[in-house]
Amino acid sequence: MSIAIHRTGTFFIGLFPIVMLLWAWADSMVHGTVWLRHQDSTFHSVLLSFGSIEIESSSVTSKPDPFGTDLVSDPYPHDQGAGKFSRYELFDEDGSGAFPGFEWGASVTDTEAYHEERMDRVIPLWLILACYLPLWLAASWWAARRKKMQIVAAMPQW
Repeated sequence: MSIAIHRTGTFFIGLFPIVMLLWAWADSMVHGTVWLRHQDSTFHSVLLSFGSIEIESSSVTSKPDPFGTDLVSDPYPHDQGAGKFSRYELFDEDGSGAFPGFEWGASVTDTEAYHEERMDRVIPLWLILACYLPLWLAASWWAARRKKMQIVAAMPQW
């Protein structure tokens, strides 16, 4: 009696995220989708484009001006709610391709007018898929093996 992982609920439940990841990967090569949120001096964004998810957060604070004027005007509209989604068409000018690299970085910009702290994280969709596939297949195999053992245990012993 062989183990058929495609006959388990775990297999079909896990198939949905794979289909969604593949769809998001294919769609991100044509369209960019971004979620933006700005509250006070903090800015957050999640960008899905060119086969990766880019998560960015930054904090900008104005330095006091000795003459009492504001040296930096706020470049972002204030959105105190859940944020805003936007979608746009991409143009691949640098030929980044479908397999972007993993990036994790932070930077600090300090000028006369403002102080900015920024943190960027770029997670490629192929990396998420590569981490998910073995876990999903192992869980499906384990569920099929467990189901087979239950069937064998329920059979009459001669």
